[in-house]
Amino acid sequence: MKSTRDVRAFFAGCGGLVFGALCASLCIALSGDGLAMAAAAVPSCVRPDAGTFLEQTRAAIHFEGSYFPVPKAVFLPLSTGGQNQQWMGTSWEGPIDGALFVVDCTGKEVAALRLGAVSRLRNGPVLPIGGTAEIVYTPGQATGQQTVEVGLVRLNATSIEVLWTHEASQSVSFPSFGAEYDDTYMWEFSPGGTAIHVSGKRKVGSVADASHGWASGTTHDLPEEMFCWSPTERAYRLCR
Repeated sequence: MKSTRDVRAFFAGCGGLVFGALCASLCIALSGDGLAMAAAAVPSCVRPDAGTFLEQTRAAIHFEGSYFPVPKAVFLPLSTGGQNQQWMGTSWEGPIDGALFVVDCTGKEVAALRLGAVSRLRNGPVLPIGGTAEIVYTPGQATGQQTVEVGLVRLNATSIEVLWTHEASQSVSFPSFGAEYDDTYMWEFSPGGTAIHVSGKRKVGSVADASHGWASGTTHDLPEEMFCWSPTERAYRLCR
């Protein structure tokens, strides 16, 4: 694992950063504002109605519920081999969930991956294996813990590959077990996208963070992380 000095030196030597950063706020992600956030439309292509589309693709995402409460969708253009396709991130409630799709210009499903409620889509770095999309999504909710994640994905024929994931934010509330804090993260891509630098902060709640020795009501930097692209694994791994 590289030291903080090594991480900063690496990015300083790159001659400038390509910022893919987001300081993810849990309250925004769960308020509905994040779920309503949409990328620019693809003018010449069909943007399917979220509810109708989800009903038509329930088998592809292994959904067994009776219906999709409050379905929503966000879109991002995807150009592959001259074909006009789109990323389509979906979400629904009761409980919160969602899936990521690639659809063709007519609105037909090309690929599907159920990973959680997608609130944001934007272009990621272009790697030697092709372009990527950056997604922000909520994988689900657990008692006393709420997490939002960020990931990089790409379309590979008719499947969606996940190249990297990390927490974007996490809120933990288990005061009786000595844990109450809010974590938020930012991430930066190096030129060429072969490295990702992640930094974060922890706001300690009413209970001291015994694992770090941090007092209640204080805010601290979390350890920095660096992820490097592995051509053999076709994924990002912690840099060594």
